[in-house]
Amino acid sequence: MLHTAATVPSLRAKYAHLLGLSRPVSLSEVPVLTQAEYHETVRQLLENPRHRQGAILSAGGGTLTHPELSMLPDDMFAPQLLARWKPLGNGDVVANLFPAGRLQSAFHFFNVYAALCGATTVPIGHLNDDELGQWLDFLENRGVTALAAPSAVIARVVRTAVASGRALPWLHKILLSSSGDVTGTADLVGRHLPQAKIWALYCSPASGPIGHNTPACPADTFHVLPHQYVEVEDERLIVTNTHADSTFPLLRFQTGGLGELVTCTCGRTEPTVRLRGHSGAALTFRSRTFEAAELVALACAEDDVAEAQVTLVNQGTAEEQLCLTVRLRPGVPADEYTCGWIRSQVLGRHLTLRGAVDEAPDSFEVIAVDRLSGAAMVGGAPALVIAEEAPDSLFRYEEAS
Repeated sequence: MLHTAATVPSLRAKYAHLLGLSRPVSLSEVPVLTQAEYHETVRQLLENPRHRQGAILSAGGGTLTHPELSMLPDDMFAPQLLARWKPLGNGDVVANLFPAGRLQSAFHFFNVYAALCGATTVPIGHLNDDELGQWLDFLENRGVTALAAPSAVIARVVRTAVASGRALPWLHKILLSSSGDVTGTADLVGRHLPQAKIWALYCSPASGPIGHNTPACPADTFHVLPHQYVEVEDERLIVTNTHADSTFPLLRFQTGGLGELVTCTCGRTEPTVRLRGHSGAALTFRSRTFEAAELVALACAEDDVAEAQVTLVNQGTAEEQLCLTVRLRPGVPADEYTCGWIRSQVLGRHLTLRGAVDEAPDSFEVIAVDRLSGAAMVGGAPALVIAEEAPDSLFRYEEAS
């Protein structure tokens, strides 16, 4: 794996001191691979024709100018997952509500995986709130037994069912895929749709599925797949993908997640990890994880913006909201046109935020403020703030005109 990884020009120096050793190399001697190094590796792999066949390219964040691209084999490790995790069977009909497009890989993955299970797939993709009720009736009439969707979409399904008096007795299985904690959605399902059982995956765009759980497991706890080796250093999750079919040897990759190694209450003995959020200024918003600094940079690229900050309000709840607060340059009016333009530019250029906002248009707003939160701190205002309410504003803008 070291020799193969060292064929990438940007990584030769990183692994050079280990390549000439006459003794076996301990994994702990291998330096951690950062996300920035991995994304540069993918860029270089794309420039090499030998690495262009049989792979799926996806984006775990970033912008159109600086995308955070990942590359997985075309089966996306679905056969390896099937040997350990099989929530679906021949009699199941699963509706796939993951967004299809914008370099998001989960939609393709669940179509492939459901077919391997022998289930019938209804590949729908994104649904707006105003059409969700009618589609739930359609799914019932088609004999659907399972939903595959982001955690935030499942929460929308539950709220729609409750508001419209639908009990959804046909829904028996819910398949989630997330890079973060899905406990809030699990609690919501348990209260209102007790017949529906959750089967969840913990994934990283770079390594694919890392772990899985069943209805017998806590919602934040995942059993690690045999080809994934997980380490925990200062709560940081570090993953090595040892599968021979990997498009690239992923050695000690720093996923950005935080967690701990635990024993699951379900009684299974595989290595198990409990998630504890994300490191740095990473945030999970409506089942999508990205860096707050990406939105700050996009906002500050506009001439009218002096400073920007991201505020995540009511994190992990049904009322979760993302606020991009901007301090405008002198003389720039804090009005609908200015804030609406900033919102449209950020949404158009970010690779993952658009999908989340399509699902809930009022969940993202641009707010003009006199002063950013924590502006007096050493080093300036932080890129990300977690709060229980939105900042006070000179002007706020939600829907694009």
